Amino acid sequence: MFNDISKKKLIIFRKLANILTLYRIFIVLPIISLISKEYYLIALILFITAGISDSLDGYFARISKTKSKWGAKADPIADKILIILPLILFVKLNLIPLWSVWLLITRELIISNWRGSKENGAPANTNGKIKTILQFISIIILWPNNPISIIYKNIIIIGYLLYWISTFYSIYSGINYLYCQSVTDQE
Repeated sequence: MFNDISKKKLIIFRKLANILTLYRIFIVLPIISLISKEYYLIALILFITAGISDSLDGYFARISKTKSKWGAKADPIADKILIILPLILFVKLNLIPLWSVWLLITRELIISNWRGSKENGAPANTNGKIKTILQFISIIILWPNNPISIIYKNIIIIGYLLYWISTFYSIYSGINYLYCQSVTDQE
């Protein structure tokens, strides 16, 4: 009896993780729509909830102690969509250069393709996680009409600094993934 209850809880946690991944994928369209209508604050709030859902998704996936092929492949895609679209907005607003976003998108396509070819989706390494966290924080700080940035004008400098550090981590973690892959393939 106890074992059946535990299995049901684990299944619920796995389903919650998948639902949160879907939330991150589908919330991007309302965020884009709100940004296009210049409802920046509401869009920022949705962006933050999507970021929180990423943490909860990982938490529920670890608790469930099960691997989902769908989750392993969809979760990184949801993360990429959530991060890249605001960066494209920032290019349009002349906050960051196009070449830096092009570099990030290229890295994401290469690594996502490599990770997608793996049976378990090849989990993110620590550098990749650091990169994502730094990108997320920098996006929040640089977000147009962000109340924190309006009140604390100097925090924008921190947003830019975090963006460039995350760009470095993006390149570094991408090289690290590819290097680890080539070493694994040689063994």
